[in-house]
Amino acid sequence: MSRMRRGHRLHSISGFDDIDTFRFYRDDSVLGSYNESKVESEFLDFIRNDDPESILKVIDDPGKTVTLSQNWNFIKRCTKEVVGTGNKELIRAVLEVLTDTNPKSFDVGELFIMETLEAGESDLVICVLEYWMNHDLISSEALQGVSNALDVIHNSVYFAANRRLKDTTTLILAQTAVYCATVDQATQILQDVLQWHEEHSDVVGQSTKLNADAMIHAALEDDRERLAILYSYGYRLGTDTDRRINKDYLKRIKLFKARASPVYKSVVFENSKDIYKDDPLKKCFEYARQARINADKIQDFTKEYTDIAKKCEEFAKGLLDRCTTKHEVQTLLQTRSYRGHTDANFNIAILDGHKEFVAHEKFQQLLHKKWGQRDRLQSSNVPSYNIFWSEKSSLSKAIHILLQVVVFIFLPIVYCIPMFGQCGRRVKILNWFLQQGQIPVNRFIYGEISKGLFFLIVLLTLISEDDVEWYDLLAVCWILSYLLENFRTIHRLYRFGGSSDSKRIFKRWCTFRNLYILATDIVFLVSLILRSVAHFSDQCRAGCPYKGNEIAFVAASIWSFAAVLCFLRSIQGGLMWRQTGPVIISISYMILDVLVFLFVFVIVYIAFTLAMVYVYHVYSDDRTKYFNSYKMAFKLFFWAMIRTGNPQYADILVYNSTKTFNTTCLQSLVSGVMSLSENLSPSEVEACSTGFAKGEIEEGIPYIAGNTLWAFYQFTVVIVLLSILRARMVNTYHRVFKEADVQWKFFRASIWWKYLDEDSILPPPYTILYFLHRLAKFLNPGFKECQKNHTEDTPQGRRNKHDLEELIELDKREFEKRYKTLMLMLISPQHTNKNLNRHNNWTSKMSRPMEVLHMISD
Repeated sequence: MSRMRRGHRLHSISGFDDIDTFRFYRDDSVLGSYNESKVESEFLDFIRNDDPESILKVIDDPGKTVTLSQNWNFIKRCTKEVVGTGNKELIRAVLEVLTDTNPKSFDVGELFIMETLEAGESDLVICVLEYWMNHDLISSEALQGVSNALDVIHNSVYFAANRRLKDTTTLILAQTAVYCATVDQATQILQDVLQWHEEHSDVVGQSTKLNADAMIHAALEDDRERLAILYSYGYRLGTDTDRRINKDYLKRIKLFKARASPVYKSVVFENSKDIYKDDPLKKCFEYARQARINADKIQDFTKEYTDIAKKCEEFAKGLLDRCTTKHEVQTLLQTRSYRGHTDANFNIAILDGHKEFVAHEKFQQLLHKKWGQRDRLQSSNVPSYNIFWSEKSSLSKAIHILLQVVVFIFLPIVYCIPMFGQCGRRVKILNWFLQQGQIPVNRFIYGEISKGLFFLIVLLTLISEDDVEWYDLLAVCWILSYLLENFRTIHRLYRFGGSSDSKRIFKRWCTFRNLYILATDIVFLVSLILRSVAHFSDQCRAGCPYKGNEIAFVAASIWSFAAVLCFLRSIQGGLMWRQTGPVIISISYMILDVLVFLFVFVIVYIAFTLAMVYVYHVYSDDRTKYFNSYKMAFKLFFWAMIRTGNPQYADILVYNSTKTFNTTCLQSLVSGVMSLSENLSPSEVEACSTGFAKGEIEEGIPYIAGNTLWAFYQFTVVIVLLSILRARMVNTYHRVFKEADVQWKFFRASIWWKYLDEDSILPPPYTILYFLHRLAKFLNPGFKECQKNHTEDTPQGRRNKHDLEELIELDKREFEKRYKTLMLMLISPQHTNKNLNRHNNWTSKMSRPMEVLHMISD
């Protein structure tokens, strides 16, 4: 009977938060040693003798009913005895006695529900519910007619507290039975109670089936069988707008975890079979993404949300594991779909950062296949063409790259070939160029060639002795093209991101790589503007003074910073190799560690500098020239990170006026010089002094305070903060290398994804052609590529357009059917167990070579 206290509950089942928990605590020793009164002993004898008539006669004596219904130990023992008989008539009679004058009669009903559930008899549970339903009806009629004061007060207080007009206590007992049956995994009882409730809902009332406790428990326990039963009766999980739950983080996490449960999503899809609203893989991706966001946003519960995201990722990987053929992998990742399909699982996995899923060997196999092959969806009605880039030798790759250099020169022509329709395809040389431009790895090579040319142009601008040369114009073309490339990336994310949500598109674009490129382009653009202003203002830099040529000098300085960023960008090319990729990735992660260090350092830096200047600003330059001005102090405190020590900076020299001189000595000096007509040297005058020597230190409170601040600052920054930074960076490095394979494969896939789109064929400086083509389509929606005999204003053209639409619709229906069938097979429990058994059989047979050979041959 203690089962109500375990399990997962979001909403408290009515009556179970305020009752005495001792009533539901099972302790058979207490029940066995309990000393009954005479009335209680007689009542128990009636139960043991199966005598319902005698039990009902007890109602005629109010004193006995009060005595029997006030002792919870007796009620617990009585409940156990009567349920053990399995006599429905006897159970009704006992309920009649125990609830007749009991102000907590509902608690008695809960005890009977849990005890009958413990017995595992559906008919006994329903017997209690039916009794309570009839009891509610009688009480309702009594309220309308003649009723005693106790019943009126009890029912009035109950309905006022629960704010229910039609719901009855029977409904609450039914909800209790459903929840307990779910917790106990009593399938038959659960089905029978749900069926009974459906049949009597007009009398009992409709229960709240959204985010019910039973559904939440089944989802959190991955109880697929009970989830399916509850779902079939209308129980659902969804967002909860209850303000109390929104303020309770633990309840929010519990509900979120239940909704994100892969088992729940599988049950939903098995019932709806809607691949657009209830696709389990897409739902897992979405909940994993949201869980990672919540882990960063609600940092007190980072571990809980991280575990949820990991569970979703494991389910997604499990689906990919269960695919046994190439076509199943293509169907699951939705790369084998239909024209116009943009929210493919393949794209979502890369864009939303599902690293382990992307690093899966089957995902990588498909990625490598797409990397060297023309996309059949983008190039329909043409033969397949694959250069098998991964299988080429180093010499073959070098020759292929040299050929692509030639293609790069004629890229504008290659881009325009499809506009000439079939005429351009009939020319072999043009068709060859077109094939080369349709392969993603070639598009990547074109981008790298463009990047190399830009590096060369920037290098020429740096070593040139003139302010303006012809290659500066080329630099302008490349820089503007790279700026436009950012807009093309955003447009590509809008088309292939699977969502039109502007915030999500921005988040997908807001990666370190894209932000770095944008920052470099903006610095270049600012420098170009300043250089243009300086050029048209007849300002120069080479061999010219700074005064009057300030803009030219500033523009050159900014250009130098942009050039540094540009050359450092070439490091990203190392992501293509397994040896250098993890190192570069770890460097990018270490930037976060550096930002954390800078946050603390800036606070320490400013605090110590201001305090030090406050101590020293009263002294003149002849006493201390290091910390008596903000400019010098900020400079020294910054460089102290690298050049530590220098204790003399905090010294305070003594006043010259504090020295005393011997008058006799001075007079002799003066008289001697006058007789010789010579000047006195400083050392001769210093010899007559009797005070401190030059360079001696003034020992005092400012001196002690200054040295303490200077030493403590260097200790804090050099020993503490820098050591912490090194430790964090080492930890980040080891963490990245611990999962180096996953990290590297994902970041490489993120770079490759850009070139899988056919619109990426034109790298800078040809990007302007792409935007001119897009602008023509935007200004003239009727603009189409010129295709001979296929214009839409002819009957043949309209017929071809109609046929194309029908073909796309047919491909769409076939894909939906294929994907639905595959997903239902992958999420079925039988398929999961079959794959697990297959894996276990393979493992057990690895020690038997002949059987392994037979398995491979099969």
